Amino acid sequence: MAGKVKKDGRDKKRNVREPKTDGREPKTDGREPKTDVREPKTDVREPKTDVREPKTDGREAKTDGRKPKTDGLVKVTFLGSGNAFAPGRDWSGILLNDRILLDCGPTVLPNLRAVDVDPGSIRGVFLSHLHADHTFGLPFMFLDSYFLTDRSEPLTIVGPAGSRKFLNKLDKMAYPDIDGERKKRLPLNFIELDDQTTFGFGKVQAEAIPMAHGDQAAFGYRVKIGKKTIAYSGDTGMCRGLKDLVWDADAVILEMSSPKFISKNHLCRQDIETIAGWCFEGTKIILTHLSEVPSDMKGYVFARDLKTLWV
Repeated sequence: MAGKVKKDGRDKKRNVREPKTDGREPKTDGREPKTDVREPKTDVREPKTDVREPKTDGREAKTDGRKPKTDGLVKVTFLGSGNAFAPGRDWSGILLNDRILLDCGPTVLPNLRAVDVDPGSIRGVFLSHLHADHTFGLPFMFLDSYFLTDRSEPLTIVGPAGSRKFLNKLDKMAYPDIDGERKKRLPLNFIELDDQTTFGFGKVQAEAIPMAHGDQAAFGYRVKIGKKTIAYSGDTGMCRGLKDLVWDADAVILEMSSPKFISKNHLCRQDIETIAGWCFEGTKIILTHLSEVPSDMKGYVFARDLKTLWV
């Protein structure tokens, strides 16, 4: 009997050991759920990707939201915002609604392409005066029209008296071998200004107002497009015409060749602050023809090359 009891006892021990083996299997099974736990982590990351997608959608909505806001506004693109010394900026050129060019400095043509505007879409060039940094881009515009750009209508150039003679001479000096052919391919219309003048240009109404720029005949322009009036001073010192220029304009584009240097031929910071007092409340004042941008000059918009504003 004792032997049998011992044998049974061994059997019991064997029975005890067997569960240990069984216990190891659950441990292995326990590891598998860990793998299952990691899989949800992958699932958690996927929603993060989904979260980013709405951000992209949100940006598109903002862009779509901006489009209706431009209805009735004028697109103003600065092709150049520096003074004659071009201190890290290109020479003067301001584009209105991709159709009218205010001055045409030497860097205007490449910058038109930089902002993806076809030079052939330009219908009029309003010259404030005949200095090189405001006019020497025109021979390149003429050249482009001869070789590359087809125009459906003549290019109209508005400027001080003598503009036609000046530009014909300039073009002949620049490209004497194609001067005659250019005139056949690119007919030009000229509106020459002697004094304060109002004129129509398609659906645009414009007014030229005499400015003060040394012994140069110089004009600022009030350009009315739809219900918006854009005023542009060109190069000028303080003069009576500036009051007429900025009156009730929605946006005023003023030169500020130097913030500190006081000149009879250009505007400085003190002049800008005086002119700002003549503007209606809410008028956007944009400064161009710059040498520097004072960090403490608040409440003004400073032009930058290739920058577009809607006003």
